[in-house]
Amino acid sequence: MSLLDFLNTPDAQLGLGLLAAGGPSATPMSFGQRIAQGVQYAQSSKDADLRRQYVRSQIDENTAQIAARNLQAQRDQAINALVTGRLAGQGADAPAAVPSVGTGTKAPSAAAALPGGPLGSARPNVGSSGSFPFSLDDITALQGYGYKGADGLFNMYKYATDGVKREAGNYYQDPRSGEIRYMPKIGEGQTIGPNGEVATARGYAASNANIKGLETQASEAAKYPFTVGADRSRQLTQAALDPQAYIGEDNNTYSGTRLQGVLASGGGPLIGLLPQAGPGVGPTAGAAPLIGRELGGSAGTPRPFMTGRNPVTQQSGIALNDNWIKNAYQPALDAGNAASDALTNIEALRTIDLRTGWGADAKATAANVLAGLGIAPKSAEMFAANAQKFQSVAMDRLMKKQVEQKGTATEGDAKRISQTYVSLQNTPSANDFILDLAQAQANQDQRRAQYYEAALPLAQKAGDLTRVDREWRKIKGSIWADPALQRWSR
Repeated sequence: MSLLDFLNTPDAQLGLGLLAAGGPSATPMSFGQRIAQGVQYAQSSKDADLRRQYVRSQIDENTAQIAARNLQAQRDQAINALVTGRLAGQGADAPAAVPSVGTGTKAPSAAAALPGGPLGSARPNVGSSGSFPFSLDDITALQGYGYKGADGLFNMYKYATDGVKREAGNYYQDPRSGEIRYMPKIGEGQTIGPNGEVATARGYAASNANIKGLETQASEAAKYPFTVGADRSRQLTQAALDPQAYIGEDNNTYSGTRLQGVLASGGGPLIGLLPQAGPGVGPTAGAAPLIGRELGGSAGTPRPFMTGRNPVTQQSGIALNDNWIKNAYQPALDAGNAASDALTNIEALRTIDLRTGWGADAKATAANVLAGLGIAPKSAEMFAANAQKFQSVAMDRLMKKQVEQKGTATEGDAKRISQTYVSLQNTPSANDFILDLAQAQANQDQRRAQYYEAALPLAQKAGDLTRVDREWRKIKGSIWADPALQRWSR
């Protein structure tokens, strides 16, 4: 900012006024009068500045109005030149750009270029007889000049260029020639040739057929999973309803449905689709436990029923069942009955204080315990003559009985029993371990007898009594799980 600009500011003027008021004066004045005179001088300077600004704004406004009138005159001149030239068919050019108000510039010459080329360079039908005299560029230029009739000209341009939409299937009179013409109806993909004949558009039929084929292909592909699923369900339902007799895996004759026959044959497309599908069909299918449900099949699943037993299978089954009754079932019941007496004798021997000596009561009770383990009474009396002999014979019988047991835990149980006894041998605790082991085996004999009695009716219904042994071995568990041996498990 220069010094002159600063002196023209209100603050500088106020300062100058105060300095002038503070100078020498012919009229004596007080300090307050001088301050008032300085302020009055500053206010006068401000009023003068406002008057100067007002005059300047009036001048600017007049200048802008003159420029606007000049611009409008230039626009009117350009509009008149363009319209007159087009209507006269002279193709006269008009200014293509309009100067802005207040720029102080003159309108450019007629040779100035519009977007897309010089004004009037794209005028279809201009110059031909009866054609529309204005092009789209002309109408755009008139719109830019503010010509109020530009919208009407644009509508007339569309009418002259696009024509009038006519409804198919009606007669029309040509407004120029007066000729009556018919507007035919044409369908999708059809066209009217130069001679007025209706024909199919080139390539339409092939393209339409290709589209239809793709639509059909996509539709069928989408329906395929549902169609196959519905057909599969229909076939399964029908197969589950059609009665059929067939031979099962056990060579017995069964009566059931066609679906059960397919499953009985060991496969086919239906295998695995029903709950009863498995390694076999018939009363012996699966390995269901005997306690709590019937042999074979699942609860609530319909099963085929046997209508004829294979003679060879029937005879061998009878022999196996008879042998099982004699050599497995009856011995299991006998062992269960004997277990009750053995438990009584074991409890009686526990009441004797063996630490004070091996007296007559100990010998007699020990002999009964040995007899319960399968030793002849005379031999039992002899083996019970002293504690060391009793321990040796009793442990030998218990180990032999344990080894004779069948099952997954038998070998491990026997090895663990032997190791435990060796660690206790020749100690007062050896007798306690022997009695606990004898009690655990007696408890297991009782549980086995109860299981066999409960399972026998189910096994008879299934026709295979030997299955009771197989199921028992699955659930009997380890001898060490018995409460009598819990203190030796630590």
